[in-house]
Amino acid sequence: HTRHLQCMAYRALGLGWGRALAARVAFDSLESSVASRRRFISPLLGCLVRRFGGFYPNDPWHQTGTRSEPRGESARRSEASPDRTETELRGLLEDLMGARQSRPASLGMDEAADALTRWWARETRNGGGDPAPLSSRRASVLVPLSRGPDGGVQVLLCTRSAGLSTHAGEVCLPGGKNDEGEEDVDAALREASEEVGLTPRLVKVLASLPPFLSKGHVSVRPVVAAIPDDFEPVPNPEEVDRCFRAPLESFLTKEGYSFRDWEFTRGKRIRVHRFQRGGHDVWGLTAVMLVRVAEIVYGRNAEFAMSPPGPGGTDIQSIVSEEHPSANMEPPRSMM
Repeated sequence: HTRHLQCMAYRALGLGWGRALAARVAFDSLESSVASRRRFISPLLGCLVRRFGGFYPNDPWHQTGTRSEPRGESARRSEASPDRTETELRGLLEDLMGARQSRPASLGMDEAADALTRWWARETRNGGGDPAPLSSRRASVLVPLSRGPDGGVQVLLCTRSAGLSTHAGEVCLPGGKNDEGEEDVDAALREASEEVGLTPRLVKVLASLPPFLSKGHVSVRPVVAAIPDDFEPVPNPEEVDRCFRAPLESFLTKEGYSFRDWEFTRGKRIRVHRFQRGGHDVWGLTAVMLVRVAEIVYGRNAEFAMSPPGPGGTDIQSIVSEEHPSANMEPPRSMM
């Protein structure tokens, strides 16, 4: 009787009977101990939802059956998503089992700093505190967080000067290439001071994320930091046109969101994310870095898939620079 009621509960959440039964079986099989259910939840649910549901993780626009060309962004945004995705089902079961603790949307700067420092301490204990760069060419950026007018967490962003030879006018984080022998944190702090007048004494470093590979095959390391709430940037006109702030949590939502899938190197496709924030296009490497930071701070995944589905689809952080004929391929013009 209890199991029947639990199946009915899953059914009420929008799952079909096949998926409801699969969820019930998954729950039973993972119930013996916390350790075992955390260890087996991903592969087991992956098998179950593909067997019973025939959908792909966190991708409401994926077409099963015959492969077709990507449609326009407006069509993607307007199309209704499936009733449940693998990511949502995993989250549902983890929440029911107490395995995941998502932090509230009203989270403030103190809680954000705590989440980041705890994550960084865990990464360091597990040997991930100093990952190898993805290329011989290295750069670092600062992700400056502060308390916004509504008490939430906001990030300081810049638009690059129109006179620059590369990435002119694009939204970016303060940062640049490391000097010879310079550590990532030192490089990020130096660049932020040079570009927006943020002196190192005003900065409290909270964490460093693993590096990302840029389209120019530069290994870029994000350094996340807390800055004073009342800091007023002073843009260096040679490098920065203007500065603005955006809510960090907004980079987990689909509002103003679109994407393009792009072949980064031959046989490896990545998803290029794009957000409309404060009248600006935030896209590419800057966008994916902000998504990763927001996922750590708020303790939940983004509302969209981070990687393309199917063969060759991969995450940007899993690609290491290689000498390759396609290394200098440009992303789609619509994303530039």
